[in-house]
Amino acid sequence: MVYFHRNGRIQGNKDFLAGGEKLTIRASSKSDGITLRQIVYDIGGGIPGNKRFKAIQTGGPSGGCIPETLLDLPIDFDRLQEAGSMMGSGGMIVMDEDNCMVDMARYLFDFSRRNPAANAHPAGRDFSRW
Repeated sequence: MVYFHRNGRIQGNKDFLAGGEKLTIRASSKSDGITLRQIVYDIGGGIPGNKRFKAIQTGGPSGGCIPETLLDLPIDFDRLQEAGSMMGSGGMIVMDEDNCMVDMARYLFDFSRRNPAANAHPAGRDFSRW
């Protein structure tokens, strides 16, 4: 159950959907405080082929890519924002050593430029002026 706390912050469980090019997609509803590592390895089953984790993209096209150094970051609204991303709808894209971060940045930029809903305030950022 998700509910708003007195201070306006969402409390309770959040649904997550983690996937990637080679990672099996699994849905889960977990409480705030679970780490990105737990989502990728415990719930998602890890990265197939023992590939090295590179980054996880959270918050949709307006979010950010979180590097391996922050894999133990507890997932909550404030912590993700501090890391330069956001929770958004709970979708996550897991990238391994074979994924190119430049290609990912290009994809997110192109998506945001082509899709007006991704640029709507306050849901997204206006990347089209770049």
